[in-house]
Amino acid sequence: MGQSSDIVVIAAHANGQVYPETYDLLAFARQLQKLQPGEIRMLVLGAAVDGIAETIAGMSGQDVEAICCEELTQYCSEGYRNFLVSELQPSPPAFICALHNSQGLDFAPAVASEINAACITGVTGLSARQSGLVFQKHVYGGKIKGNVTAATDSCVLTVQPGVFKFETDPSQPAGNVTRRTAACRLEHSQVLGTRPAEADTSTITEARVIVSAGNGVGDQENMGLIHELARLFQKSAVAGTRTVCDRGWLGYSQQIGITGATVAPELYIACGISGAVQHVMGMQGSRLVIAINTDARAAIFNEADICIVEDLTQFIPLLLETYKNEQTEPGKDV
Repeated sequence: MGQSSDIVVIAAHANGQVYPETYDLLAFARQLQKLQPGEIRMLVLGAAVDGIAETIAGMSGQDVEAICCEELTQYCSEGYRNFLVSELQPSPPAFICALHNSQGLDFAPAVASEINAACITGVTGLSARQSGLVFQKHVYGGKIKGNVTAATDSCVLTVQPGVFKFETDPSQPAGNVTRRTAACRLEHSQVLGTRPAEADTSTITEARVIVSAGNGVGDQENMGLIHELARLFQKSAVAGTRTVCDRGWLGYSQQIGITGATVAPELYIACGISGAVQHVMGMQGSRLVIAINTDARAAIFNEADICIVEDLTQFIPLLLETYKNEQTEPGKDV
């Protein structure tokens, strides 16, 4: 078994569309290439991926391999794993890069296990030291950042979306696209199809102000405070973490994070949110962040411009009462 210096990038796509974060993944691979030279191989897996491959090649200038496999008409963890293992195991690449989303986290560890590679998930930084390449990621629920190195020749990486920014170059010619068909056996699973969510996230993605609720809200009855706070602002919306949505306190169309929506409002008020990296990745583009939490060491304070250490059930009513008094005070210009 020979070792390759290649950097393999697995494009993320669905329903005939390229995930925009795929280009950020390519930006990461190019930074990686500068520190450890190797050929970048961009793979697009699916049943009819010619158009997707052409789009990526045209946008990025990167050569793309379109691998058509009828068994992958819809995403399937077993299919991705089996194909990538058969494709890469004879000469494992130095790095396999996938997006840190539900799909990437689904197949990346399985591929790493099969080819005896390290697996580092949620990469947010990259540097070179005498001991080798160092990958940065959030640990302990995002409270601190850890530096990790691989102890193997091959390493599977999942990269946080939105961290490594891709810059287009209009003068750059389109990359070449090569197409081939491949068999992708499914022994233990059968894809029955997908059912798209009826949720519409336009309300939160277009809002100028978002008041977001996390586990620290405590009880469902306290969600009334979140809605009341949001009503103070024009063009505002209420959103929440996955925990809040899983409890049914908000619809999934209001979920922010890796498995929800990505937002960038002018003002983001995080109420009772711990700051897990899965949520932070969905709101880190916010212009101004205010966080309210009883835990002074909460990871969300690392992202906040204004940190309020207080019980939100005490602070928000005081804020609402103060605003009401300011509005009604005679001669007061608010």
